[in-house]
Amino acid sequence: MRTPQNQVAAELAARPAELRYGSRPQHVTRRQLKRAEAIIVAADGNLDLAGAAVEIAVREGRNDPKGFPKHLGGVLEGGYLERARASHDDDERHRQMQDDQRREDARKNRYEVWCEERASARMSALSPEERHRLVDHRLPEFIHRYRFYLQQQSWTEERVREWAAPRILMEYGREGEPRYAEWCAHHDVEISARASGPERHPTVTPTP
Repeated sequence: MRTPQNQVAAELAARPAELRYGSRPQHVTRRQLKRAEAIIVAADGNLDLAGAAVEIAVREGRNDPKGFPKHLGGVLEGGYLERARASHDDDERHRQMQDDQRREDARKNRYEVWCEERASARMSALSPEERHRLVDHRLPEFIHRYRFYLQQQSWTEERVREWAAPRILMEYGREGEPRYAEWCAHHDVEISARASGPERHPTVTPTP
């Protein structure tokens, strides 16, 4: 009766025939079993790694004029386990990079939401008259800054103001906010502060 370890080795030993001929062999020899066990040991018990090494060996055996490797022993002799490990490590690094990028994207999104919420609160604190004066005061500089873009538009002065006003107000709302790197360095503290109670915003008076 086979132990679970022997059963795993038997499945690995049968894998080359399954890949080559599309069906599992009816019998696995003791020698094939020993070679499969040696591959598993060399792979530190990582069955996925051991299986990947066998798959690489079988694939290249089909392309090799001499059919190397012709047996499981060639998996270790031909260095296929090391190649499978290198490929596995590359895949793991790629997955880690993707995970890191997803976390970074999510963090940047949280930062933008955080800034927009605070900017909206700051703008909401302004009266309609204060907003109007703020836009009047900053509009000439804003138009100068975006002059090359605006020169390509056939807009009236009223349309330019309609386009510029919400952007001017958003810039005002985000003035003084930490940059992304600074926010990242302190966001854990911010989260803890929010958990302990509502965040208090200082009263803001618009620049005339």
